[in-house]
Amino acid sequence: MELSLWTVASFAMSNILGLWLYGTRIADLYRSGRYNIMLTWRDGADRWPDRSRILSASLPVGVDVSGRNQVALDFLENLLPDGPTKASMALGARVHAEDTFALVGHFGADLAGAIRVAPAGEALDDGEPAYLPVSDAELAALLDGTDSAAFDFSHGAYRSTLAGFQPKLMVHRDQTG
Repeated sequence: MELSLWTVASFAMSNILGLWLYGTRIADLYRSGRYNIMLTWRDGADRWPDRSRILSASLPVGVDVSGRNQVALDFLENLLPDGPTKASMALGARVHAEDTFALVGHFGADLAGAIRVAPAGEALDDGEPAYLPVSDAELAALLDGTDSAAFDFSHGAYRSTLAGFQPKLMVHRDQTG
């Protein structure tokens, strides 16, 4: 039975995360202890030959990873940025920077490659863009802002985990101006 620890207001998360590859849920991730992660393969992984290395050389398909082994943790940590970017992401998500499970659960919709992570029971975002209306003054403030403006978590918009990420501001002008 899945018990949810996730609340939108507190940025907590499910205790089970689904790991998706090319649109197929292939594994589940579980918190093990304070910061380690267990991985169990699902039937969706049958799409690839048993023991193939489609996800990682250290994670052969069909070989579950216990909480005593750091292979899943190491793999997921390497999908996240380091240093100040990771610290900013953790601050915005209201989790500890060393809590890879929470970070991947929060930012897993935008991982490198065809890998996506989402709390179990949640559908993957379809990727449709969303725009927030801003006034001319708000737009000017965003354009004049520091790099920290890129880490605006107030609307849940920041989701990038890509290393070397450079803040950008995307603007869409509609018929109302």
